[in-house]
This record gives sequence, structure tokens and C-alpha cells, in this order.
Amino acid sequence: MESYESAIEILRYHVVPVRIVTQNVSSNEMLNTLNDGLQLRFNKYSTKIETINCVTILRKNRIAQNGVVHLISSVLSPYSYSNRNLMQIINQNQDLTIFSKMLEVSRMHQSLKETFQTLTVMVPTDMALQRFPQNQLRRILSDETLSKAFVLKHILPTPICLSAVTEDQYVKSLADSNNYVKFSCDVKHTVTAQGNCINNDLKLSSNGIIYAINFALSSEEGKSALQIMQHLGLSEFVQIVNIAGLAQTFENFNSLTVFAPTNKAFRCMNPMEMYHIRSDPSAARAFVDFHVGRQMMTAENIYDGKTVETFAPGKQLRLQCVQNEFGVEGRRIHFQTVLGYNGAVHVVDHVLYPPTISVEDLIRKNDSFSLYAQAMDLVLGASPGGRTPFEFCSGVHNTYFIPTDYAFRKLGAVELNRLFGNPTRMRQILDNHRAGRILPSALIGTRQQYEIKTKNEIVRVSNEDDKFMVNEAEIIETDIITTNGLVHVVDDLILPQNRRRSE
Repeated sequence: MESYESAIEILRYHVVPVRIVTQNVSSNEMLNTLNDGLQLRFNKYSTKIETINCVTILRKNRIAQNGVVHLISSVLSPYSYSNRNLMQIINQNQDLTIFSKMLEVSRMHQSLKETFQTLTVMVPTDMALQRFPQNQLRRILSDETLSKAFVLKHILPTPICLSAVTEDQYVKSLADSNNYVKFSCDVKHTVTAQGNCINNDLKLSSNGIIYAINFALSSEEGKSALQIMQHLGLSEFVQIVNIAGLAQTFENFNSLTVFAPTNKAFRCMNPMEMYHIRSDPSAARAFVDFHVGRQMMTAENIYDGKTVETFAPGKQLRLQCVQNEFGVEGRRIHFQTVLGYNGAVHVVDHVLYPPTISVEDLIRKNDSFSLYAQAMDLVLGASPGGRTPFEFCSGVHNTYFIPTDYAFRKLGAVELNRLFGNPTRMRQILDNHRAGRILPSALIGTRQQYEIKTKNEIVRVSNEDDKFMVNEAEIIETDIITTNGLVHVVDDLILPQNRRRSE
């Protein structure tokens, strides 16, 4: 202000050579000033706040004989406005070179030159981006998709003035429909984005507003599967990955999916087994391999009955989907999925083990299921105790509701003898105990029920405060995983409903 020329420039920048009454001005309108070539940006917000160059208008529309006066909260600096576009301003700032490079790699630089839309660009400084792990930053800068995903999360399709933020406000970015930036304002009128303070260091351009920020609004792009697990706090699984010598695989292998158990899941393991995995790299390798699939899977491409090859030779993981809940090998997957540049990480609440026993062997070796085994032999025409190809056990995506001997004996001796003398009727009953999909109890929420088609008819599986029922039969043991399906043990026969009605 000591310079006469500067004072004149500043004063002229505060004057528009027409009468401006705010109710007659559209939001985001550009106004020519007496300072040749420089404009002011007028904005209105839903909070009833109106701004000029993001400075709050405190008292407005004071009509004078020769014009209109508006009282504002700060001096309007002609040096904060430029006729250049957003891209030109970013390119000419020596502290924003990394983000500028991302804009070029992502091919988004042209969009920031257009004038048909007013944007707000939250630009992380070079210092902020240099805090990223170098390999992650290098991947972002060398990959168009990663750069674009990062850049879009920092561009908002509307002018944001910090002075207009008076409460929590969620603003959608140009990224996917679920990505929002949360702006907040505390009692000291400090404005934050995603919980980080924003300095009112803005630059107004011909097509938008730029804020130079000392943090990034996203740090997920370019992360490897290993970095994601570290970020999620899955320290126990990461430790075993390192023992197995697989850290570089998780950094560099493309298109993998990790089903990573929580730290709590590891605490529930047998201590001797845990000791063995931690002390033997080959055991650790076998353990980790069964938790990793050889393709990238997200909620969009997981479907019920899907299988995925694991890193463990010859072993697959079976996936389930029930009412928008997802499972793997009968264990619940906790979405949200976190995507890295080379894979997806899903958190599971149990350790996964390769099944070691078939349904047939489970039945044959358990004395509690002797009558069920006899019933299957009867239906298949096998001699008692014979080993036949169990057609009941074909496929790998089945749910078996196996009744105990006690469940059979509830029928009474006379009815039981009659049933074993009628293979057709027995076949109906056994078919009512087998469904052609895996239905884990973990995917049925409390006080919910789910209908599942058995080989005979539809049955209803329900969860009443962790008491699981199939029709009127209680499931007394849940989720026994086998090579060809999932077994639930029931304390009653699930008799076909049509037969019950006729009786």
C-alpha cells in the first residue's frame, strides 16, 4: 500500500462499473472490475452465505445515490486472481510439480484448461506427496489409471470457498460416485478437509479455484497388497508373510486377492500350530498360499459358487454370496474391499484351512451318523458298510444338513423300520437334507431367515439370536467344512412339507 500504483490497483479491483444487487446476480458469476482485465467471482451457497473471490459479504446491497456498497470481511487482492486457467497456474508453481506430472500422465491436464465448468482443485504440495513411499509414488507417476484415480479425488466439480463452510459438508469429487470430501469447521472457524487443516492459500483462475494443501486426500492409489495389509493393521498376517519369504510377491505379483485374517483370528489359533507356522518358513508359506487367490476379485465380480485357484498347488477357495453378504470357505468376508495396484485385500474373521475330509468320510467315521450312512447305502443299493460312489457327495458347492442317529430315532422304532423299508421315501427325505450351494451360518444375520432349495424342496434357514434352525430342526453344530461342501448337524429330520400335510 506504500506504492501509489499498488494502491490504485487494489482500489480499482474493489469496484465493478455497474450496479450489482446480489439477488440479481447468479451464483458463480464473473464480474469485470475497474482494474483492467481482472475479474471477481461471485458465489452463493445453501448456507445463505455469499462471497466475492471467496471473501464473505458481511453487509450487502447498501444503495447509494451513485451506486451500491457491499461490506466484505477482507481485502480483495488482485494478485490472487489470474486470467490464466487452472492448468497454467499449477504448471507455473514450483511447489506443485509432482501433481502437475500426475495431471499429464492421467491425461487430465486438458480438462483443467476448459472453461465451460468451474472446478475446485485441492493440490497436494510436492512436500506432501514426497511423504508417500517412493515405490508407491513411482507407480502412480508411471501409470495412467493410478494417476487418474488419484487426481480425480482431488478435483471437485463446484467452487468451494472456505468462508462458506460453517458445518460438516460432503462434496462429491470427480472420482466414482462414492467418493466425497468432507469439509468441517470448528469453533475457531478453522476449516478442515478429511480432518486436515486447510490454509486459506487459494488462487483464483479463469475456470476455478486452487488450494495448495500440505496433505493428500487419498493415499490408496499405487499401494501394493502388502502396503494395504500394513495400513489395515493386519500385523500378524504380515509377519507370517515375511517369515514365508513372500513380501516381494505381495509387492510385485499382479492380479492377486488376499483373504487376510484379523489379528483376533490369529489369537484364536492353537498355540502349538501358531508356533509351528512362525518357526518354519515352509509351514508359513503353505499357510499364506491358501489365503491368496491368483486373480483380482471385488464385490463386483464375486458371485455365489465361484471358485478361485490359490497359490497352494491344486487347492481352490470357494466363495459364497447370501443377501449381499460374502463368504469364503464358509467364513464371512468383511467388506469394504481395499484395492491396491496389484490386487485386492479382503479381511476375514477366521483363519482359513484347506479341508482334509470329504462328507462321505465324515459320515462313515462318526458313529453319531451311522443311521444316515445306512440310509444312503439303502438309497444307492449298496450292501451295509459298503463303500459306494456317493452320488450324494458329488460337487464341491453343497450344504448338508446331517441328522444324528438320535434325530432318526425320534421317529420311533415302528416308523423307522417302515422308512428303511421304503427306499423311495428315504430318497425324498435325504434329498431334503442336501442343497446345491454352500450356506454358511455366518452369512445369516440375527433374526433373519433365508430360503434355500434342496434337492427335494425349499427349506427355510433362520437365525434367532444365534440359534439356527432349518424349518423346525435345530442346527446343533454349524459350518463343518469338507472337500465337497459344508455340513450342518441337525437334531431332527427335515421331513418334506408336502408329505407332512398329507399325513
